[in-house]
Amino acid sequence: MKCLFKSLFIVILIAAGVTVASATPCSTAQREFIYVMFPSAAGSFVRKVCKSDGTFVTYNVTGKRGMGVAVVGNIMYYTNSNSNSVYRYDLRPPGMDLGAAFTVPQASNGPTDGLGPLAYDGTNLWIGDFNASNQVFVYDISKPSPSFVKTVHLSSCFNILIGNSHGNYYCDGLEYFLDPNNFNQPSLVGNGQFSLDAFSYPINYFKYSQTGLTGTLPGPVFFTIPASNGSPLSASGIAWDGTHFYTAEFDGINTHSAIQERDSFGAKTALRISLSKGPSDHLPFPEDLSVHYDACVDPPNTSMVAWYPFDETTGTSSANLASGNTGFWKWISSPPVPVPGRVREALSFNGVDQYLESIDSIATNFGPASTSASCTGSGGYSTCPGDFSIDMWIQVPPYAPSSMVMLDKRGLSGYALFLSAGSIGLQLVDGLPPSPGFANYLSTALTLNDNSWHHIAVTIQRSGNAPAIIFYHNGASLNKVATTRLGSLVSNGTALRIGTGYPYAQPTGWFQGALDELEIHNRVVTAKEIRSIFDAGSDGKCKPW
Repeated sequence: MKCLFKSLFIVILIAAGVTVASATPCSTAQREFIYVMFPSAAGSFVRKVCKSDGTFVTYNVTGKRGMGVAVVGNIMYYTNSNSNSVYRYDLRPPGMDLGAAFTVPQASNGPTDGLGPLAYDGTNLWIGDFNASNQVFVYDISKPSPSFVKTVHLSSCFNILIGNSHGNYYCDGLEYFLDPNNFNQPSLVGNGQFSLDAFSYPINYFKYSQTGLTGTLPGPVFFTIPASNGSPLSASGIAWDGTHFYTAEFDGINTHSAIQERDSFGAKTALRISLSKGPSDHLPFPEDLSVHYDACVDPPNTSMVAWYPFDETTGTSSANLASGNTGFWKWISSPPVPVPGRVREALSFNGVDQYLESIDSIATNFGPASTSASCTGSGGYSTCPGDFSIDMWIQVPPYAPSSMVMLDKRGLSGYALFLSAGSIGLQLVDGLPPSPGFANYLSTALTLNDNSWHHIAVTIQRSGNAPAIIFYHNGASLNKVATTRLGSLVSNGTALRIGTGYPYAQPTGWFQGALDELEIHNRVVTAKEIRSIFDAGSDGKCKPW
């Protein structure tokens, strides 16, 4: 599926000012990336470099003297050495520079004072002061309005005279980490970059691990990158991924720029990622680094027959990334409304007259239960065993009705997923005896109408000796119920509805709230897979781009 979307994604990125240097995807399921800031007279840019194979994407950012970079979720924070503002970039496709997020009035020389490298501790940004100061400013960015916390002084990183006329050290790299060699002590590491003749002197990285990281912090040498004879070597940024450090290294004529992996003591490992020139950019010296995990999980796409991410912000339809069977928005007074979702965007329904509809498809029709290894007969359905699974994120307000339908594929036979008095409900309709030809199955009761995002899932195993339905909430199984509805669930001609039920079958309630990342599989998805989707949180399932 990734191949189907690759060319479209490249067009979108280029239109948005984002350069794709290679069509080759990052070749690791872990998807670990290292972000590298490059200052440039032609305009600064940041590279998102795949750790496993060196492929990269380039983001053009504000200013010509880019210094710091730190990636927090979908947002990339960055600084310039001639401004006291911290800037933001939204990394979600197609990518957008959001401009200045906040200013740092504590910077030494006012608005024109430069800011340096960035570090992030899970709540706060640590912001280096570029212009010959040993200050680091700490700002809490966990709230909508960032707030100043404190100033610390890194005594070994700035203003160290070396006894000659060349000048002072300043901090070109900064990282926060929990030191695994010192009982996970919160620590900072910063380099001593010689300001005027960096290619003739060793580069020391200093460690600051005093309790509280407050006040003036003495920093003993942590590790050293020696000066290189013949091909002078220098270094700048540093990043930490939880087990290894990464340093940005380069020489005087910039022919050997690279990211060097190092162990938790700073010793080199075998991994060295070359920073080669792209097809449309030049390559100045690298500055700060940030490591980021794209924590999305690979979707179980060998069995996915419907996947509606609801990431659209405009329009009147929702893409189905699994089968291409688009969902069209339906309404009487006004259309469903795109809203911020659990993963990117979501689609909100008013509970009165809004829903989504996809035309009938074999993909979402499920045949009778079977233990056969191969299909027989004409088959007008997705799989032979008759097993399937449904999962989605839901957000329900307190005033929503107690009975609402999220998904309906019922005609003379079929299935529906609904809420009933706090329980997740599933209806299977096969039209077979005993009367009335259908059955409702309910989860244990939950509190779902609290305006929070909840991940719900149900797996329907109808093949084998013990057919059963299992309900899940936020990655954990709730209850398991046996089912005897083993006949065909095929409902030819009946569209798949999302956000409402068909009026001729109970339950019928309109859905009030928001839905996100709705998917259907033609097999029983495992408990581990469901848990991984929930654990991925806002990173969600990896999209085809």
